[in-house]
Amino acid sequence: MSLPKYLICLFTLLALSLGPVLGQAEEESRLHPSWTKLPRPNTGKGLFMEPRLLAMGSRVHMIWSGTTDDIGTPEIFHTHIDGGDTQWNDPRAPFFGKNKGRVRKIALGKTRNLMGLLFQRTLRQGNDAYEVLLAVSSDQGWSWSNTVEIDSYNAEKTGGTAVAIEGRQGSNRPEFALSWIREYGNVRAANFDISSSLRPQGVLVGQVANGADRTEVGTLGKKGFSVVFNNGAGLSTAYVKGLIGKIEEGVTFLRGSYNNCFSVASRPYGPSRLAVGVGDGLEAYTSNDTSWKSDSQSVKLPFSTSNVLMESDMDEDKNLHVALLRPVKGAFELWYVGQKKGKWGEPEMISSFKDNLEIRGFDIAATDDRVFTVVSQGFYAKFFRKDLK
Repeated sequence: MSLPKYLICLFTLLALSLGPVLGQAEEESRLHPSWTKLPRPNTGKGLFMEPRLLAMGSRVHMIWSGTTDDIGTPEIFHTHIDGGDTQWNDPRAPFFGKNKGRVRKIALGKTRNLMGLLFQRTLRQGNDAYEVLLAVSSDQGWSWSNTVEIDSYNAEKTGGTAVAIEGRQGSNRPEFALSWIREYGNVRAANFDISSSLRPQGVLVGQVANGADRTEVGTLGKKGFSVVFNNGAGLSTAYVKGLIGKIEEGVTFLRGSYNNCFSVASRPYGPSRLAVGVGDGLEAYTSNDTSWKSDSQSVKLPFSTSNVLMESDMDEDKNLHVALLRPVKGAFELWYVGQKKGKWGEPEMISSFKDNLEIRGFDIAATDDRVFTVVSQGFYAKFFRKDLK
């Protein structure tokens, strides 16, 4: 029996009116229920690349390379969010004594009261000519020191090469350790003592494997710092001695194929925690003197860590919080797994992103009661927060 024409019209109108609502509900259902979205900082529709997060107390800082309607070449922007606020503070473009544009890679580190910013920018000679610059802030990012040139070089990568920085609160004074990758995958490290007038001198500590463009720095408490990178045979660690600044060549301490699926999280007084993707699981290590000690617990993931990217942070109770970016057919998936009282929770898929746009950076930061993540796809970015208590 056929339906009357007026009923067919009514059902058609209902379907058309509900379609957008159902589509919106489907879109929202992709966000894990324990996570909420945060709005984008107020910079218009410009580029938003290489976002880096840094937790200091209950405040989370975010620094990225971007543009606005008035700024055409990527330069650094800074904002922050406090506690349970739902909006980022109005962004500012820090002044380093001179404007610095064409920014490619960014790294953040901290001591008890200082923020360290290491960033890389292209030079006017060409897109493969770089310099690495360091600046320090003593007032939560409101003002920054003039930049110190750490290195300059040519490299075959037009998107920039990896940089890393971490701070240590020593009994005498604070200091930072830096690491960056030059041409041919050469990994350099340097020590920066803020009381010294000497420019940090980079020391070659090893070479990364092809495609493993990543270097990490961790604090070892009173001992100094550890620089971690993938040398092809496995993960290598180079030792940077505290205060003296003596730097030792990297030594392989964990053999295997890890690509870029590893990350170091630190606090200014140490120790550091190292997360490593192994097969379909995640293993953790804790710095022990100048070496790394394997934790007794690991966590199983619902996917292989091959080709997965990782970022991590550590809360004041030394719990690890890990963000994993997984490429799948037609999409990227952002996953989270964290610890509570030293025990791993269940992995959570926060959200997914269509893969028609390149990922231009992601990060994670943990305070005592919240975790923040950010993912950039150039002109587009998403920001998420999870309450831990």
